[in-house]
Amino acid sequence: MKVKLSNGYAEVKDFCPRRVKKELNKIFLRGTKVNFDGKEATADGINAENTEDANDYVLCAMTEKLVLDDKDVEVKVETFDEMRDDDVSKIIAAINKVTRSEVPLE
Repeated sequence: MKVKLSNGYAEVKDFCPRRVKKELNKIFLRGTKVNFDGKEATADGINAENTEDANDYVLCAMTEKLVLDDKDVEVKVETFDEMRDDDVSKIIAAINKVTRSEVPLE
């Protein structure tokens, strides 16, 4: 999936590999306590640092190509950190469409 940015574009995978979802869950739930009462599970301790680390991981894992100012640039956290926030948000929104898609049950 191609995402238009203010000074280029990003190509995002059109599927989410299982490996990415597993690692994303590990990062997001790092340091949390899961409570299960027999009916429902809740988590205590989810924090902003885990959320930022999860976003960084998924940005790098799901972005296949990044072109800024007509140049291919390396896909890494430092690159995203120097980009416009609204451009990064566009990439995250595209990734969310893929990672949050439901698997149809037959």
